[in-house]
Amino acid sequence: MAVAFILLGPAAGHLLPGCAAAHAQTVDIEERRSLIFGKVATTSTPGSVTISPSGVKSVAGGVIDLGKNHREAEFRITGPDNALVIVTLPTTATVTGGGGTGTLNNFTMNMSNPIDLGRRGRATISVGATLSLGTNLPGADYSGDFTIYVDPQ
Repeated sequence: MAVAFILLGPAAGHLLPGCAAAHAQTVDIEERRSLIFGKVATTSTPGSVTISPSGVKSVAGGVIDLGKNHREAEFRITGPDNALVIVTLPTTATVTGGGGTGTLNNFTMNMSNPIDLGRRGRATISVGATLSLGTNLPGADYSGDFTIYVDPQ
């Protein structure tokens, strides 16, 4: 999975009289665990498999759960102590596997914006999503990348 970070730098050049220096505020995000749906297949009916931010797996429509491990994604956000950040999850992403493609959508996380990084300047978020699949796909693992943005407030 690809992730993004935002860096706000100090103002360049000389200060005008009466102006204070801007301080750099760096916020970073690191993937600690990948989002895994386990092995799934579909019948002649399209369907979906959802992993919640707490790691609960559910299937709908023509998806057949073939087992294998599944889990929510986990990310560590670091930045200044007590900083507030806004996390923006993707709308959709494309994944591949089993001779077909699927669409990730309905991304959710276990925390609400704005997220307080607390006195140690960090927070851990868990992310889930729904994988929508077409018809008659053989059992397979699906993988792909998605981007999460973190903006300091």
